[in-house]
Amino acid sequence: MLHVGKIYRLKFPGIAARVIKPPPGQASPSFPYLIESLFLKSRWYVNAKGEPAYPDAPQLILPPVRRKASVSAAYQKCAERSR
Repeated sequence: MLHVGKIYRLKFPGIAARVIKPPPGQASPSFPYLIESLFLKSRWYVNAKGEPAYPDAPQLILPPVRRKASVSAAYQKCAERSR
């Protein structure tokens, strides 16, 4: 899930973009996030996976999800301790 104000990398090398609040009533349910490039001076909508609404817009590189791995690792440690 994307967070407003956070900066993400784009598929273009060395270029970044941040998530900004869309204007009221402008975001669609399938593409709820508005992205603003820090260097390209452009904006476009993306979905929660970072996929753009327009085919020519750049795609975001999202960090890998670590939450499930850390939860399962913590569960394994607790299981080992209880043995």
